[in-house]
Amino acid sequence: MFIHEGLNPLTELVIWISYAVMIIIAVMAVSIFIEFTKKE
Repeated sequence: MFIHEGLNPLTELVIWISYAVMIIIAVMAVSIFIEFTKKE
């Protein structure tokens, strides 16, 4: 885990939430893409 000295905990939380959101979006995009390719 990356804990930066001097960053306040709220900033750390926002960074981790944004990473989690990007991962979720990527997983959803991949699953949608797989479903789309199966239909063709």
